[in-house]
Amino acid sequence: MRSEIAISAFVMRSLEEIRFWSRIMKEHAFFLSLGFTADQTQLIQEAKHFIGVFERIEEQIADYNEKTDPAVIRELNRQVYQAAASIWAYKRKVLGLQLRCEIVTNNLPLLVDHTSREAAYFAKRLKELNEGKLRPLPEAIIKENVFFLKIMADHSKFIGHLMDPSERKLVDQAREFSHDFDQLLFQAQDLDHMRPQSETVPLLDQFLDQNRVSVVSLRDFKKTARDLIEACRIKSNIPALLADHVYREADHFLEIIDAFDEHLMAVKHEEYK
Repeated sequence: MRSEIAISAFVMRSLEEIRFWSRIMKEHAFFLSLGFTADQTQLIQEAKHFIGVFERIEEQIADYNEKTDPAVIRELNRQVYQAAASIWAYKRKVLGLQLRCEIVTNNLPLLVDHTSREAAYFAKRLKELNEGKLRPLPEAIIKENVFFLKIMADHSKFIGHLMDPSERKLVDQAREFSHDFDQLLFQAQDLDHMRPQSETVPLLDQFLDQNRVSVVSLRDFKKTARDLIEACRIKSNIPALLADHVYREADHFLEIIDAFDEHLMAVKHEEYK
């Protein structure tokens, strides 16, 4: 029975990761393609290639479910890993061209680096799943939060930068979120440096609670901004799809925090038996 549950968990976790991150990778390629200048045709074509790659992955898994053969899912993870590694290499190439001043684009270097970190994270998750790493470990709780807190801090900076300067209240709110998440990130990095001694249930419990409060606030801010952008009620250079994109990532982070919290609750229960 336990073996069957583990196999089912492996299949579902794999499909959930691929569905979520393949869409994110496809949208990254689309956003990057919009930021290149008209003469940067090779880079635009490469971005469009990746849009196609991840669209095909989405189509491929449309009919997969918890009953899909685990061997098929294991092979799928290997295939998608290669796609994630390839788009990571493309993003790092673009970043290198920018930092050497060989190209000038409307894609901010921090944004390109940001998207490459997410591609690396996606590839790493697929590899871990194929290695059977399904349950969260104490070090994973800290490291996952370090990763996602940096992502949230970046989002806040991008939102503030892409809002029209006349939207003073929203720009100020974005800057406040940027500061808040920078502080949470530094705090998480301190906790990471203190490992393994910092891997105690009370510390991790407080760590997750504190992060959840800020992520919920940022998620709600992003939702409001997305709705205002879709209704053309504010001035910005943020496409509605990008606003929804960053909202979904905040919501995904909250799901991860909840999963870690559930794991800690189970650990507490075992300790009190």
